[in-house]
Order: sequence, then C-alpha cells, then structure tokens
Amino acid sequence: MHSESKRYDFERLYIDCQPRLTAYALRFVNNPIEAQDLVHDCFMALWDRQAPLDPEEARMLLFAMTRNRCLNYLKHKSIVDKYTISCPVSYTHLTLPTNSLV
Repeated sequence: MHSESKRYDFERLYIDCQPRLTAYALRFVNNPIEAQDLVHDCFMALWDRQAPLDPEEARMLLFAMTRNRCLNYLKHKSIVDKYTISCPVSYTHLTLPTNSLV
C-alpha cells in the first residue's frame, strides 16, 4: 500500500512530467492518443514498481520507459501493417445465413 506522501509525490511527478513525456512520445508515434496511452502506461508501470526513487531519477526513468514503449509500439505497428498489407481480408465471398422464420 502506498502512503499518502508517496501518492502526493507521484501526483506531483505526473503533473510536472506528463505534458513533456506526451510531447516526447508524440515525436515517435505521431498520434496524440497513442502517445498519451503510452505515457500513461509508463506512469502505471512506475507506480506498480513501488521502489523509492528521487524525483530526478524518476524523471530519467520515465523518459527511458517512454522511449522504449514507443519503439516497441512502432515495431509492433510495423509488423501489423506488414501483415495487413500482405494478407488483405476479403469478405465478398461470404454470405449471411438467411432465416426462414423471419
């Protein structure tokens, strides 16, 4: 369980760093919603660590975590895009079942 002082320190860290981290992530992913989600994931991971960090160390860690999550996101996106382009799905051959009771 986190103490109130840790919660307050974390809230201050979030308020101070979230806008800069989101702008940093946006430079990688070029999508504001994805950038915000990735930054939130980093804050959640930091919160879950429950390790005591001084504010400067936490900031450096958050920037590294954000960079790594962005790079992982881009790698995954390129695989999905490659698969989507190479295997287009066509539903034109499918027919919906007809219900004779209607």
